Parts: sequence; structure tokens; C-alpha cells
Amino acid sequence: MPHTITQLPVDAIAPGDNDRRVFEARKLRELADSILEHGLAQPISVRSIDGSGQYQIIAGERRWRAHKLAGIATIPAIIRDDLDDEGAAAIMLLENVQRADLNPIDEGYAYKKRMAEFGWTAEEIARRANVSAGRVKDRVVLLDLVPEVQKLIGDGQLSPGYGVAMHQLDSNRQRIAMRYVREARRPTLSEYREVCSQLLAEQAQEAMFDLDDYLVQANAAVEAEEARKETRRFPVNAGIPAMEKVLGGTGAMLEHYIARLLAEGHEAEAAVVGRVYEGLLSMNCAKLPAESPLDAMVQA
Repeated sequence: MPHTITQLPVDAIAPGDNDRRVFEARKLRELADSILEHGLAQPISVRSIDGSGQYQIIAGERRWRAHKLAGIATIPAIIRDDLDDEGAAAIMLLENVQRADLNPIDEGYAYKKRMAEFGWTAEEIARRANVSAGRVKDRVVLLDLVPEVQKLIGDGQLSPGYGVAMHQLDSNRQRIAMRYVREARRPTLSEYREVCSQLLAEQAQEAMFDLDDYLVQANAAVEAEEARKETRRFPVNAGIPAMEKVLGGTGAMLEHYIARLLAEGHEAEAAVVGRVYEGLLSMNCAKLPAESPLDAMVQA
């Protein structure tokens, strides 16, 4: 069913969460002049903002900006209050990609945003935007590039294929690869992929050396800690018995130890262990055992 086209005041419309981040002034002026001469070929799509009489753009912000630039008071619009956020995002994506309104970097951001917000896979985005899943993945990896390379691609000075070829490189090697592009006077894409493969191999080799160094340092730290433990000595009274493991938890073990100390005449030491035991009980680090040898000693 076709949607009704309504003339809406330009000033009652506000931009939405547009995928397009850059509006080139010259092209916007050209569009404004074309609208003044021929009118608007395709209406914009909007949705109401909480019944306030204001509208948010779903698709067509560039056309809306051109209308404002041209000084035209109203603009043809289709009101799509049947769309939720996800539906609006799908409409915006399809229009922007199909109308070639996005540069490759903005396109990558558009895809990644929908992956994050709606959990769309590359295949789901490809279906909704009517593009290949490979294109979606290639555009997203462009966001791994250093800012200066992203700008070259966004401005159309470098093909996206060159960005895809280098996206696995670290920032330093990306800049080395770009220096090769400048000095080699724009090598073919196949030549450039070979250069990036060599740089990636170096990067992997360097990572292996870094891992080896890390493992050596980690092992040295473990050995140092073990040596420190061996040389550390606690004051021990050789005349008192050692604590033994007893079933029933920490409380049972401590109570058995206190009972043994008392039985063998080590009242002072038993008192020290008793204070430690009380502290553990107060912090819920130990529990009173069901059966206590201390109770038996008191009864005796």
C-alpha cells in the first residue's frame, strides 16, 4: 500500500541518527539549485516525535538540508509512524547504500552500528541493504585503519580495496604500507596485497618473539617468587605440635588444635590460636563445628 505524501514545514523537522556524517557544501548547493529549478524528485521519510508536531528524519536528510539552503518553507514527506527504531534503521540503511550517499568509511560505521544496536549479522545487513555479505565485512574492517588512511578512503583518494588489504597490520605497518603506495606511484592492488602480506608476516614473527620474551620473563618471575618463599622463615616454637588437618572445616580444625595445645600444657599458645579463631568467626571465615572437643574438655 503506497504511503501518503504530506507537505511538512521544514522547520518542524529535525535530523535523525544519520549514517551520513559529512555533507559536502558544493554538492549540497548543487542539489538546492536543482530543487529550485526542477522540484524534489523523491520525498523524504520522517516519523513523529511524541505527538509534538515535530518530526525526525528517517531518510532524506541531505534533501532536507538542501531545502533549507534553498529557502523553501515546506518539503514533501512520507510520515512513517509505523516504524520502530530497528525498522527506521533498516529504511535509512537501504536508502543510503542504494543511493550511494555514504562513503566507504561511513558505510562501515553504518553496518557496525546496526551490529551493535540490533545484533544484526553481516548476512542480515546484506539482505536488508541489498548488498553482498562480503561487502559488509570489507567495509567494517576499514574501521580498523589508522585515521589518516580512513580519511583518504572517505575522501575517495584511495580505493577501499587497499584498506582491506592492510587492515590486519598494526598502525606502524599501515603507515609503512601507505608510504609504499606514495613512493611506488599507486601500485596495482595485487602488488599491494603482496607488500601487505610481507608486512603481516614480519608482524607475526615479531609477535612470536614478543611472546617468547614474555614467557622467559614470566618464568623468571615465578622462579624468583618460589626462591623468595623458600628463603622466608617464620618464627616457630619447636616445642609445640604442628596443626593437623581435621574433617569438618576450619572451625573444627582450630578447635581440635586448641584442645591439643591445652592438653599438652601450651596454655599461652592455645590462647593466641583462640583469639585468631574468634576473629575468623566474627568475619564469617570460620564456622562452629557440630561437635567440639573443647566442649568435652569443659564438661570433663
